Amino acid sequence: MRSRNRRKSLEKQSPLILIKNYQNFSPPQRPKDPPSFPDDDSRRWYDFEFAPIRVPKKEFPDSPADGPEGKKIICNMPMNHPYQLAFRQGLQKVADLHDIQLEVYDTDWDTDSQEHFTDLAIKKDPDLIIHMNPRLYYSRGVYRKIYEAGIPVIASNMVPAEEDLPYILSWTGPNDWGMSRTLAGKFAEFMDYSGAYVLIQHHDGSSCNLARTWGIITELKKIAPEMECLAHASTGMNEERTYRQTLEWLKTFGGRVKGIVSSDSLVVQRGVNRAVAELNRSDIICVSHSSSPQALEFIKRGQLKATTYQSGIIDGTISMETAVDWFNGFEIPPVRYMPVHVITSEDVDSFLNKRNEFPYIEYAGYMKALKGGDSSGIDQFFQDLYAEIHSCSLVTEEFCRGVSIEIVSRLISTISEKGLNREMILGSADPSMLSNYLFHQKSFEKTLDWLESISLEYCSALNTDLPARTPIKQIVDYVDTHFNNALSLKTLSYQFDLTAAYLGQLFKKATGKSFSVYLNEIRIEQAKRLLENRNLKEYEVAREVGYTDASYFYKIFKKQTGKNPSEYREDRES
Repeated sequence: MRSRNRRKSLEKQSPLILIKNYQNFSPPQRPKDPPSFPDDDSRRWYDFEFAPIRVPKKEFPDSPADGPEGKKIICNMPMNHPYQLAFRQGLQKVADLHDIQLEVYDTDWDTDSQEHFTDLAIKKDPDLIIHMNPRLYYSRGVYRKIYEAGIPVIASNMVPAEEDLPYILSWTGPNDWGMSRTLAGKFAEFMDYSGAYVLIQHHDGSSCNLARTWGIITELKKIAPEMECLAHASTGMNEERTYRQTLEWLKTFGGRVKGIVSSDSLVVQRGVNRAVAELNRSDIICVSHSSSPQALEFIKRGQLKATTYQSGIIDGTISMETAVDWFNGFEIPPVRYMPVHVITSEDVDSFLNKRNEFPYIEYAGYMKALKGGDSSGIDQFFQDLYAEIHSCSLVTEEFCRGVSIEIVSRLISTISEKGLNREMILGSADPSMLSNYLFHQKSFEKTLDWLESISLEYCSALNTDLPARTPIKQIVDYVDTHFNNALSLKTLSYQFDLTAAYLGQLFKKATGKSFSVYLNEIRIEQAKRLLENRNLKEYEVAREVGYTDASYFYKIFKKQTGKNPSEYREDRES
């Protein structure tokens, strides 16, 4: 009870932000001839938005399926930006967790640098390469070269060109198109669905540039047709150039500019803020992409209305976890998106006060507590689990399902190993009921409460005397009334959800006899009574009491009575 009270107190201080993670997203039907549509029509960009999902993959060698431990992974970093540094942290954290050797190389955005990295990486013959593609056209041929060298490759963060996509295991990274549309919705709300705006683009030629430009413009055309984009341009992710460009627009368009969309919440947004402050235009609505700590402070200070949730640590985490899944032999989806969320003043404190990364769960303490039936250890595990989850800014539904399945599967495995009764501990043996307990609670906190309660129930059962752990009297009564059936420890273990070895121990403790001795005694006693009926032949008596092999029946009968069945019958008649 103290554990749950402490958790409720923690929940009040830091409510859990739970969001969907769109991993099983299916693209809409492709429009006819997308390039024929104008730039401000979302159909024009169909092939760019859905390429990672719809482009078929080449055939890859099967995963070794022997786990990630000791594997060597090489990754390139094509840009010296705080986001890339956070990305590296996410990679390293997962690599350390799974004892993976990680080598990261800092590269430039040009083609020569990418080709040099590729040649170097192939020569080192790693188990897998994680490639952060700098621009749509700069990496053409790189992925094919890695593929032909027989090395699996995961593309991350920025989407490669369409002709590169067949050669990658998977693409992982931000759902830039989805985030841009979500941000456009918030932007339109703040703008009251009217007014003009300007837009600072990402690097020319990058997938981010397309999504963060045309995802915004096409969505606003749909939901806020009275809003007008006055101008858009890339400033090369440079603060000074952004400052000058924003200043020029504000002077050129004057009071017509009611809003500014920035492709980057750190370097670019600083330039925007300088220009807005210099001209005393605090009336302008500013929104941006990516949730750098500085962007969250901009929101707190009122310089920014909203920014998309995009953590470099989570980006790197998803990429490395995809590699881990492949080494484990799991099926890899063509795309693994980061969560889609827009941060505003309503929830910015949760992101400022928490870690912008996924929770990291260690199950060793849970397993140790299970093995020893340590209820205090169980209590501590769930306390730590709850605290770890609430220390992070948000959690995906996919993560919660994964944690729930991991815990209950480990518990069920241990229950079987210890020979305990699963139904008594879990409350039901019905899979649909277990699914309800796991996935249909009012909140994830309720699911954690249920998982802790059944874990504690297990500890109680483990620490109880053997006969009390399972319905052994019910099993003995069943044998007494169904002795003429084909009974064995194996069939009974299936029926009563126990291991055969453990059931044998229980049976001997409860009856003082081994299962086979007990069963044979019951059958022979019944056979004695049936032999008094002259209308039954001896082999028929054997079958009536559960022996399909008459010769075996004769052997057991003589062993227990000292006489064969015919001798016993004659003695009884005389």
